[in-house]
Amino acid sequence: MNKENKTLSDVLYPPVVTAHINKTMEDYFKWRVNNKNEVQMHYSSQPNGHPHLGTMTSVMTAFAIGNFLQESFHIPAHLAFEQLENAPGYKIKKNDVTYQLMLCDTPLENSTKLDVYMKSFKGLMNRLSKKSGIEYKILSYKDFQETPFVRESLIEILNREKRIRAAFKSQRNEIKGKVSLQGMQIHGRGCKNLKCRRRSKRLRQAEHGML
Repeated sequence: MNKENKTLSDVLYPPVVTAHINKTMEDYFKWRVNNKNEVQMHYSSQPNGHPHLGTMTSVMTAFAIGNFLQESFHIPAHLAFEQLENAPGYKIKKNDVTYQLMLCDTPLENSTKLDVYMKSFKGLMNRLSKKSGIEYKILSYKDFQETPFVRESLIEILNREKRIRAAFKSQRNEIKGKVSLQGMQIHGRGCKNLKCRRRSKRLRQAEHGML
């Protein structure tokens, strides 16, 4: 066929966007699911309020995907809800330094913000779990921080502070951290006066707390 006789219907367009590549929903996942015994999905959230419509929609989507994978590939699927209880629940500024309480330490209704809001999240997930047949478990940020890999990674960041700062090119050219004050649950966000000294290859002691 010469150029003069070509029509729009004869033009071959290259595949664009994944919709032109995948034929079925299974195609989106099978490259990761094939030859696996189970599927574990992760959903992270800062429970700093009761679930709103957007949060409920995304949580429902996670359970729906789990149900789809379980039925399509005939292997069990589970959901790990990563609870970020370290999110700020209360802030106060003093002498140009911002301090904050984490959600798990901020009082609310004779309890904490974490407990009050997670009760709503658990109620939502219990209903979705029953409806979809997908079991879930809650992973706290505290448990995550206590794993050896995370501890060792934190030490590596401290040891390579200059390289990390250069890589991220932060506006203020500094790495920020949050350290609990001994005997208190309030955290300093600025870390202007934070000092670390070497105690061993696996441990650093901060001036006002342990890292």
